[in-house]
Amino acid sequence: MEDSAIVAHHFWSEPGGAELTMASAAQALRELGIHTSILSPTELDKEKYRKFYGISLDGIPIIGPRLKMKRFALFSRLLLLPMTSRHSGEEDLVLIDSPFYKRRQNNIIEYIHFPFELYFHRNGSLEDLWKDDPYIAEKYSKVPLNIYWKMFTKLSSKFSRKNPFESASAVLVNSAWTGNIVRELYGEKPKILNPPLPPSTEILEKPRPFEERDVAIVMLGRFSEEKRYHWVIEKIIPKVLKENPEVKLHIIGSASSPHSKRYLEALFKIAGKKSLKASLHPDCSGNICFLPNASSELKREIMDRTRVFLHSTVNEHWGIAVAEAMARGLPVVMHRSGGAWSDLAEYGKRAVGYLNEEEAVEELLDLVSNGEKWRRYSGASLERATALSYNKFKGRLAQVIQEISN
Repeated sequence: MEDSAIVAHHFWSEPGGAELTMASAAQALRELGIHTSILSPTELDKEKYRKFYGISLDGIPIIGPRLKMKRFALFSRLLLLPMTSRHSGEEDLVLIDSPFYKRRQNNIIEYIHFPFELYFHRNGSLEDLWKDDPYIAEKYSKVPLNIYWKMFTKLSSKFSRKNPFESASAVLVNSAWTGNIVRELYGEKPKILNPPLPPSTEILEKPRPFEERDVAIVMLGRFSEEKRYHWVIEKIIPKVLKENPEVKLHIIGSASSPHSKRYLEALFKIAGKKSLKASLHPDCSGNICFLPNASSELKREIMDRTRVFLHSTVNEHWGIAVAEAMARGLPVVMHRSGGAWSDLAEYGKRAVGYLNEEEAVEELLDLVSNGEKWRRYSGASLERATALSYNKFKGRLAQVIQEISN
């Protein structure tokens, strides 16, 4: 086992799914007895990670300028190239989730949440799949941000490593779905290391029974177009209510940025156009309840009194919200795509999938009313969540390090 390690990530300022994985890895490496440092071009507030995830980064040195780069955060990725070259020469191990590093003799583990180079290295059949990625389209399709995006991708193509299997000692991915894309790109199969549940996330042993729950659906994730809340409100809920007027929808998510606030306002307008009553109150006296920036306690309360978790994002790379819902024993209905479907739902073994509006409506109506099916998928959710604990993640990471050390 190595004596020292660096965990390199480009944007630690706002904890999200990628940050959860890398922060968990840093804590795990330290607990494994490895002297660990964090490489960060941007500012890092350790208290946020303790508050959001229960991750302790105390005692882990932070290397880097800790810049405030909210407006130009993309370019923080490029900063990892000179920073890893400068600061990792004496380290035995580098864990990095970016293609911006140089090959060297020391052990490098590259963790791929999604092969970012797809946006600037086109490859046959994959080109059509990702040229209209909704996440990129939402953020960078309009002037002036489309110019910013083109500048970044042009620079990225010049400075990224060419092939991770030639540059790193081990290549890890977050899901089988991501792994299949990486294999199509480079012709080699990476190892799968699923992200963990946050250490602070409780995996319930006995969820609240079906009969004691509201006839309600819950969704979780920041207020952003890629989450497709607009599609659910416009296309799904009216059809669900036509068959079962009792059903209510709760949407919980972050709405702290100007863009997310505008999207939330747009959702209210869509609800109004569909004659749906929407509110910001957790009691949800109408059809839809929006809960922006809800506390962890309120989030758990809502999940524990609703019957179904709906995930409408297409091609989700992983799905931390899905994993959290599974830990509460909620049956999940999700789109049959992405890493969430391959590794969380296990292609339908642990969750229910759909491909179109009709299938989504049918499955939601069934799970809010069918106690037997609800109990079956509630149990399946808990079984999958148990395998995603932080301790299991730490054990798998230790195994990877041991393999490349031998």
